[in-house]
Amino acid sequence: MAYKKELSKCCSKCGVEWLADLSNKTPKRALCLECKVEVNKEYSIKNNLGRKRLYNRMEKKSSYTFKNRNPFWQTLRIKLRMMKNREEWLAFIKQRMDEILEDKVLMDYINDTDVLDKFNTEK
Repeated sequence: MAYKKELSKCCSKCGVEWLADLSNKTPKRALCLECKVEVNKEYSIKNNLGRKRLYNRMEKKSSYTFKNRNPFWQTLRIKLRMMKNREEWLAFIKQRMDEILEDKVLMDYINDTDVLDKFNTEK
């Protein structure tokens, strides 16, 4: 025996009851026409902010792609080939770490991740 889904009697958001011809109901949703417009606006604002954030993140990433950083890595390779002692390497690593931590653009790119959003279960 097939189950027939029951039709809602009023808007789930504002509680307006449907007319007999269902002219004030949104098809396939338990929303009136006015509430549908509000829900769509909220959804589009939320969705567009996500796209804008992704675009900004990709824009920040562009300066750190391998193609753009190739000359930088070439100079580092030359410096590293000249080092022979462990002490030279340690000094170089400390200096490089300080440069990385002081790079505001890189830190802004790293901190713009949404890793916490993916693991956050609260909505």
